Amino acid sequence: MPRDDITLAGLQDLLDKLPGLEEVFFEANLQLKSVKIHFGDGAYYTFSKNGYSKGHYSKIYYGITVVHQDRGISTQLTTYVAPSAQSSANREAVASAIRYFQLTEGTVMTRDVEACAFEAPQ
Repeated sequence: MPRDDITLAGLQDLLDKLPGLEEVFFEANLQLKSVKIHFGDGAYYTFSKNGYSKGHYSKIYYGITVVHQDRGISTQLTTYVAPSAQSSANREAVASAIRYFQLTEGTVMTRDVEACAFEAPQ
């Protein structure tokens, strides 16, 4: 079953707003953060940085919940990012995960989304 229109709209809204979200969401550290954003008619989503593990297999954990109260729809999505020291690379990895959720029916992205910082050639 394809994603419902409210979830797709919420994911697109989050993708559009991702560049303007606070850096703390994308920094590889223990500081957690959550934001609730209303969109459309009676709908909202929450985007949360739910955790960070440091070590050989470092991860930043994220959650997205899209809710439309009138229709009783609630979709919960989770993913993790193998972080870079550069928050801009982590932000792009989260954007990749959101695009994955837009195109699939999955609710958990279990594979790593690598955050890679590329340097311009000299």
